[in-house]
Amino acid sequence: MSRKRLDLTLAFLRSLDRTASPQDVSDLLLRLLGRFGIEHALAGTLPIIGAQPRQQYEHALLDAMPTDWKARYLSRGYLFRDATVRHLGEANAPFAWSDIAGRYREDPAALRIMNEAGEHGLRHGVTVPLLTLD
Repeated sequence: MSRKRLDLTLAFLRSLDRTASPQDVSDLLLRLLGRFGIEHALAGTLPIIGAQPRQQYEHALLDAMPTDWKARYLSRGYLFRDATVRHLGEANAPFAWSDIAGRYREDPAALRIMNEAGEHGLRHGVTVPLLTLD
């Protein structure tokens, strides 16, 4: 690791240490990811199947998603019909949404979710599975 990269990493960690809320962490992360063209991000754990929208949202750890899309997604119960979420059960490596296009193009509900996400500015994305103890 170069000295410059180490300095940038330490500066990021100091900034992270100064955050006071999950929203501050989301904002900081988005500023960093924005350098790579990323405008929105969500990190969380998966709730149990059948969890109510409020319970689903409680699993979000970092939330930097469009508010209108989040409300629509939760109110319509899209979580477990979303092809990207369903693919997490089989994935252990990051994947682009385009990598699983066949999966949602053959499922009318999943295709509707992807199309509606696009209408809210979420046309392309990457999902990174992270294993937890749960």
